[in-house]
Order: sequence, then structure tokens, then C-alpha cells
Amino acid sequence: MEEWFTERTCSGSVVGPTYLPGTFEEFVRLVIPELQRRGVYRKEYAGTTLRDHFGLVRPEVGAWRHGSGAGGGRNPTSTRG
Repeated sequence: MEEWFTERTCSGSVVGPTYLPGTFEEFVRLVIPELQRRGVYRKEYAGTTLRDHFGLVRPEVGAWRHGSGAGGGRNPTSTRG
């Protein structure tokens, strides 16, 4: 897993249950600490939201109304100008 990650062969992993109960508990208890020790899995997040984690700026309330995306931020099905 470490080699795949450091060599950019993959950007993440999906963990599936091989037996129940206990699969995920053992993974968290045994594998995550080892990945953290090796420096390939974070120990803490940058903030409390996904936006914080990715370093994105929080838009102002209602900014979607004035966006510069497709259609100039307007609803193309709207009958109002």
C-alpha cells in the first residue's frame, strides 16, 4: 500500500469487509497507526470541514446567484430575466 501511494500508482484505497464483525475495527487499530508512523496517512485534518481539508475558501452567502459559471449563474429554465 505504501509503495502504491508513494509511487503515485494509486491515490487512495477502498477497504472492504472480509469478515464481520471486526474487519474495520482491526484495520483502524492495526493498519492506520502503521501508515501514520510511516508518514503516508494523516494524523489530523487542517480544519473541521471538507472545504477546510482541501484549502478552499468559503464563498459568501448567496454567491451562487452571481457566479460566473455556465449561463452566467442564472437558471436556464427560469422565465424571469
